[in-house]
Amino acid sequence: MTAEERTIQRVLDCRVYNGEDSCPEGKNDLLWGYERHWVYHTDTDRTEEIEDMHRLGLDGFMNEDDGTPLSLKALLFNRYAHWVGSAEGGDGFVRWYADFYLSAGLTNRQLRYERRKSELVRRCRYYKGEDICPDSNPKAQHFWTYERIWVDALSKSYRNAEKWRKVLERYPRIYNFVAASGLPASLVGLLISSDGRCSATVNEEEFIKELKSYYL
Repeated sequence: MTAEERTIQRVLDCRVYNGEDSCPEGKNDLLWGYERHWVYHTDTDRTEEIEDMHRLGLDGFMNEDDGTPLSLKALLFNRYAHWVGSAEGGDGFVRWYADFYLSAGLTNRQLRYERRKSELVRRCRYYKGEDICPDSNPKAQHFWTYERIWVDALSKSYRNAEKWRKVLERYPRIYNFVAASGLPASLVGLLISSDGRCSATVNEEEFIKELKSYYL
């Protein structure tokens, strides 16, 4: 990963800083500054702060997947300890983190995910963002499941579509049908890859017939 790519990925994990030269009006300039410092100072892994948090019994907090990387949590812990001290142990920092930092909003990555998810769900025929498929029909559940996988993968990164597009390219008849139908190529590639299908077992005419009968 290049330095530029690393910077882009770190900015995505921020809640306040979004690559600006100065803190935008209405944003918390303290948090903006902390995050900006973290984005461009990649020369430390914050080992000392991580060990301190471990000694304070904050392993659960450190491992919680809330969108903030551990090294950024460690930097925030460093700043909290600098200004407040550690008289309250780790509890005070965890409360500050939840009440002050998380309340700043979602990370740029989480916001991007939600935006992409909304766009992709509109292209689905079965999955509408639910946690459980509302249809008991096995075919509906099948397509709902793979639409959900597709939406989640592409919401995280559109690059995830490349491998499924390549799968579809192996099947010219299906490829042409998908192009004419306006279906997402990567979604159909995922469907071809599902259920243990392989290039030796996919009957293109039967697969197209299944799409027409049960999906379109």
